[in-house]
Parts: sequence; C-alpha cells; structure tokens
Amino acid sequence: MQIPILSGTFADVSPDYRTSYPRNLVPVPKNTGISEGYLRPAEGIVAAGTGPGVDRGGINWNGVLYRVMGTKLVSISAGNVVTEIGDVGGTGRVTFTYGFEYLAVASGGNLWLYDGTTLAQVTDPDLLTVLDVVWVDGYFMTTDGEFLVVTELDDPFEVNPLKYGSSEADPDPVLALLKLRNEVYALNRYTIEVFDNVGGTGFPFQRINGAQIQKGCVGTHACCEFMDNIAFLGGGMNEAPSVFVGANGSAAKIATREIEEILQEYTEAELATAFLEARVDRAHEHLIIHLPRHCLVFDGVATTSLGVPVW
Repeated sequence: MQIPILSGTFADVSPDYRTSYPRNLVPVPKNTGISEGYLRPAEGIVAAGTGPGVDRGGINWNGVLYRVMGTKLVSISAGNVVTEIGDVGGTGRVTFTYGFEYLAVASGGNLWLYDGTTLAQVTDPDLLTVLDVVWVDGYFMTTDGEFLVVTELDDPFEVNPLKYGSSEADPDPVLALLKLRNEVYALNRYTIEVFDNVGGTGFPFQRINGAQIQKGCVGTHACCEFMDNIAFLGGGMNEAPSVFVGANGSAAKIATREIEEILQEYTEAELATAFLEARVDRAHEHLIIHLPRHCLVFDGVATTSLGVPVW
C-alpha cells in the first residue's frame, strides 16, 4: 500500500477541505516502496556581495552576471564583487534581453542599451513608453500597452513610427512580450497573439491567426518560458485568475483548486505585480510564482511522472 506524502489535507473555517502543500520542501518523484515520492529540503540562497539597492532582476550575458539593484545596472563577478555600470532609473522589476551587440534593459518606462563599455538610453521620441522588450531577428521590440514598436535593424537607437504594429484581436491592453521558437507572443490581458517575421517595408511582423490563445496575462512579469511553452498567470474575460501553460493556439490549466483558492486572496492590482520564473535543476523543472504574500512552485517533471499536478 502506497502512502501519499507529497501533499496533505486540512479543514478551514468555511468549513471546507483543502490541500496542504509542503512548505520549504521539494517533492521528488521516486518510488521508495512506501510512497511514489519523498520530500527533501529546498535549496537556500547565498548572498552575492553588497549591492546599491533592492534587486530588480538579472541576466547572464557573455558569461557575466548583470543585475539591476536599486536604480543601478551592475555586474557581479565570480567572486561576488559588485561593480556599478550606470543608472537606469525606475522602480519595480526590469526586463533584460540581448542581441548580438547590446544588452537591453527596460526600466522605468525607458529602454537602455549596453555594449559592454557604454550604457546609453534610447531617446527617440517615437519609441513611446517601454513596458517590456524582447530581441528577435535583429530587432528590439517593445510595447507601450497599445503598439508593438521595433527599432531599426541598422541602428537600435532609432525608431520609425511608420513601422508600428498592434495586437488588435481584442481591445485589451498589451502587457508583456515573450519570444518562443523565434515567434513573438504579445500577451494581452485577456488574449495572447503570436507574430512571425515576414519582412516588408512596414511593420515586419505578421499575426499568426491560428496561434491565438483565448486567455491573457495579468501583468508584465506574470509570464515566462517554461518547458518549451508559455506559462502565465491570468485568464480569459470574466474568468477568475489561474495559472496556464500555452502554445499553438491552446492553453492548459495547471493550477489546482488549492492554488486558485490562494489566488482569490489577492486583488487584480496585487496579481499584476506577480513575477514568474523557470528554474531547471537536478531533473526538476520548476515554475516559480512570486506573489506579494506567497511563493508557489510547480514541478513540471514531477507532474508528468506522477500524472497529477505537483505543487
């Protein structure tokens, strides 16, 4: 007889039965003879030097770790030495991406480019406000919530207003941009549209109609690439928020009833500040959801192995 230990059950004040997920323990799918898995302690965090402020995001570019701390773009050496590069302003999380020559940072509604020596802001007024940025096929593509804006191929500091695109299948605002299999996903509040590079003299990307997903994302950082798909926190029009994994025109819900009960404790404005990230380590593929009062972790490999959602 197998004993389930990867989750438990408790009664709340409703009264109602709810699922109790392990806290600070990692479920590992392995048949031990008495259970289909076991729990091990989660990894800790090692402080990487002293920075100039609150950490707002980071990326590895050309073998170097770059982060924004406070308003400063910094590099962190293998010996945890923090070196300030320049000021990118803003508050809240930033978005990093990079092309062949530049590291790009979207911070405080502005776009900054760093070539390894000089940090400079893209000041072209046609760029509009920068909510998010991706690099695709030589372009830095940004959004201000209404338009999809691309920089010029021969000069990433220049923008041609005749090359604006838009995500118009639904009148909901564009909140985030992601790139998957060299296609751009424009994540709106209630829909997700996919664009492919077709060239031409105007906006070089064209909507792939059959790839549209009838769910949307709740915030700019509430999405990420996960297991060759797009994971996001959100939902469709008039739907309660949940967690989905989507691609190729469809979205599959991975949240359980208990996860949705937790999400119901937050307002829309609070959920909009959520941050999703993927972590691959030791045969685990974790989707980590950072919320104001919770941190939820979904294990994609364990879910596939056990046949039930593992949180």
